[in-house]
Amino acid sequence: MKRFVVVAVPMLAGVTIGLLWWQPGTEHSASVQAEPAALSKTEESGQGLELKPGSERRLGVFKLVHGRDLSLSTADTTDGKSCLIESGEADADSSVCLEDGLFTLRKVAFSVDSQGGPQRFSELHVPGVVASGVRSAEILKTDGSSASLDLSSEGAFVYESPESDLEQAIYPNGFRLYGPSGRLAETVHFPTGP
Repeated sequence: MKRFVVVAVPMLAGVTIGLLWWQPGTEHSASVQAEPAALSKTEESGQGLELKPGSERRLGVFKLVHGRDLSLSTADTTDGKSCLIESGEADADSSVCLEDGLFTLRKVAFSVDSQGGPQRFSELHVPGVVASGVRSAEILKTDGSSASLDLSSEGAFVYESPESDLEQAIYPNGFRLYGPSGRLAETVHFPTGP
């Protein structure tokens, strides 16, 4: 079942009650709380989007652990939104669209996709892209740990929760983004619900 940040994060909050309230990295002054209102209409199918001709930018194809390919791209819509579009082999295209550009409110655009749940997820991954000034990034987890993200040359990534994390109900809940000098540029936490 494909879920996006506005759907999956409240579901994760229900599964990990109390854990998502703890947000690592808040000691940094560059911390930004991502507001659910910052997300525009979330499209379940990218086929319903009216894309501006010539605006699509391919970010790369990523191989998921279970052997599926996931393709990421960005594009602008005719009504002024910018979208992160995810295409899979078996799944319909999906997108997250924001008003005024993908990086207006934070330096990362992402979605949260899961299979299974709500008690136990069989798969959970976070596809996304960082703004051009971001040189490296980490994903934060509900247990306080973090993992480095492998950014493509286009700044795209797909983080997959390891099975061991899913078994222990450890989920991604934010990002640390670093600039060219290696200094922390921004900490972003997943929205915790409406």
